[in-house]
Amino acid sequence: MNILIPIAANPSQAYRQQYGFNLNPARIPREAGGGPSAMRARPDEVYASRRAPAMRAESCNSNFQANSIFLLPVNLYGPKDNFNPGSSHVIPALIKKCVEAVKTGAKEIPVWGTGKATREFLYVEDCAEAIVLATEKYNSPEPVNIGAGFEISIKDLVELIAKLTGFKGNLVWDASQPDGQPRRMLDTSRAAKEFGFKFTTNFETGLKKTIEWYKSVCSEKVSSL
Repeated sequence: MNILIPIAANPSQAYRQQYGFNLNPARIPREAGGGPSAMRARPDEVYASRRAPAMRAESCNSNFQANSIFLLPVNLYGPKDNFNPGSSHVIPALIKKCVEAVKTGAKEIPVWGTGKATREFLYVEDCAEAIVLATEKYNSPEPVNIGAGFEISIKDLVELIAKLTGFKGNLVWDASQPDGQPRRMLDTSRAAKEFGFKFTTNFETGLKKTIEWYKSVCSEKVSSL
């Protein structure tokens, strides 16, 4: 079985390698790993980038009788996430910022935007479970969204991570910086209907596990010096 799952870390390279065409990084929105936020992908590039995996799955199924499925997970988080400040996504970036602020005794943390935008997140182990279920029970090239079915505002997310990491200082919002897409949440009903997937990890529990992992890695690095 072929399992197609889009990779967002380096979209230009990923799509070139997997689907045989280029995306111009300067025109990919910043949240997708591209250039300046003022630049945007052309509509034809956005459509092609979203349709390419589905078209590949359809082609494999019809031309080669290969069983291919196409899964679209939301933003993932969990232990062993990417905490590199130059390329990490919102949850690991915030965890790193808060943990380091606690260590250094910083009184405030700068945060981009207004905090009004909402996002959906899925714990990595739940996503792994969804992939296993899909390989066992799903046999169609039609795309399936994999997510938790709930959204949280960036403001609430930042405040929750600050609380869980023990940061008690001020959160300073820089409204001159972009919020990004106002809302991002997927319809995950097909995953539940087709192969019975429903997330099981409580969001706060998943964040605690991620924070604990990050702290343990930091401690190991310090003790090895």
